[in-house]
Amino acid sequence: MSNGTKNIFIAHTPLQNLVAINIVNQFFKDEQYHNTLISSVPCKTKNVFNTVRTIRKNNNLKLLWDTYSAKIYIDKSVKTQACSFFISHTSGLLDNYIFYELANNNTSLEVNFFYDGILYFYEYKEPFKKIHDTRKKIGKWLGISYKFIPKIFPYNSSEIKAIYTVLPKFTLGAKNKLVKVAMQANTYEPNKRSALILGGKPSLLTNDEVKDIYRQMISIMTEQGFEIVFFKGHHADKSSNFERVVGANFTYKDITQNNPIEEVIETYKPTHIYSYPSTALVNLKAMYGDKIDINAFYIEDKKSDIDYMTPIFEELKINFQLL
Repeated sequence: MSNGTKNIFIAHTPLQNLVAINIVNQFFKDEQYHNTLISSVPCKTKNVFNTVRTIRKNNNLKLLWDTYSAKIYIDKSVKTQACSFFISHTSGLLDNYIFYELANNNTSLEVNFFYDGILYFYEYKEPFKKIHDTRKKIGKWLGISYKFIPKIFPYNSSEIKAIYTVLPKFTLGAKNKLVKVAMQANTYEPNKRSALILGGKPSLLTNDEVKDIYRQMISIMTEQGFEIVFFKGHHADKSSNFERVVGANFTYKDITQNNPIEEVIETYKPTHIYSYPSTALVNLKAMYGDKIDINAFYIEDKKSDIDYMTPIFEELKINFQLL
């Protein structure tokens, strides 16, 4: 068995990459740790990890091969040295394998969970979708018995060693297992006359409701007279709701891209952010505090959808308006 502990992080999103980087920087920089990132999205800060393995999703054969190779790497690591795994939920194929198979068959293996946004703040149950059938089929080919369990953040499981989170006060789980992760940010000097709209299509809102929210944002921003306004839509949103309501007299720069706002905000440096309630707003406030003024909007008739977020917004001083 090799000396030291191998920490293996499984990530599926840029946010998970970012949180994993912060965890390594804050807790596992000593030479006794070998830090590995297995991610299905490219990681820009690779030098934080000793090993980085990317699972390519743009080609089915590459996806299968990379997932199989990652499983072989995981199995070999468990057999040769002490391993500590870090996953955000149990929905993904490798995450599911680690939590429901490896952890059950290896008492010396440690499993930790790390922050994945608002999923950690309430009792979320994932609905069954076609992708779960796909994971079961792929799992059989790879020697993995994929288990569909709607509660993908099993915060009360005795199998969990620790839960690394940005906001321990609001995170589900045993208090003695919650570990505070600071979303460390560089020195932030915002442009005081700039603002940013974070767009997208929340699944619980209709297109007309989203348009009403955009209209309210545009009205407020027009009154404020910002010199620069950025619009960052969600890369998966094809509704064009914002484009349908914005007038010819409202000037803005579209910066829609795949990268999350947490990664790119320092390129644009807005002082004010307008959006619907989301994980991104919580993360930005945790990173920059009073340097950013954040305003969230939602529909009053659907307030019960997000009641669990109200105390979080109050704690972080995020302005919240119902329409």
